Amino acid sequence: MTRILMLDMAAELALSVKMNNSMWQEILEGVEGHDRLINAVHGLSLNAKERRNAKVDELCATPEGSQVAGLLRRLLG
Repeated sequence: MTRILMLDMAAELALSVKMNNSMWQEILEGVEGHDRLINAVHGLSLNAKERRNAKVDELCATPEGSQVAGLLRRLLG
């Protein structure tokens, strides 16, 4: 009976580890996406006005219709 209990605990632990790894992967992808967006927005300050407007359009097209696109348009457009 103790062996069965230990196997159950090991299976629960393995499932928990898989769930945590999956959760961290999602968080990491989100953080990387935010980093790319921040770097792109920072790069706008280095561009001439014509190029800047094209870059704003490009950035807003990526998350089309999202809250991010609306925010970028209000801040930069």
